[in-house]
Amino acid sequence: MDPEYQVLAARQMEHAVHRGEADSRRLALLVDRNRRLNHQPQVYGMQSFVAGEGVVAFYGIVNPRQLDERRAAIGLPSFYC
Repeated sequence: MDPEYQVLAARQMEHAVHRGEADSRRLALLVDRNRRLNHQPQVYGMQSFVAGEGVVAFYGIVNPRQLDERRAAIGLPSFYC
């Protein structure tokens, strides 16, 4: 739960993802979790919550129009259905 360490780990993990040595989903979870801990909007759209009556909502996302581009850059599927 050390935000500074998480940023360092995410940087290293991103390089590993691009080399095919790490899982892109785990990178996205780490980045978005760290941003939530620091009260910043998420990058990959991995953090959600139940907003009553079983409705799933997502925490704020940086530049939502570019979300799928960011996800594709690390090998994640499209966010939009």
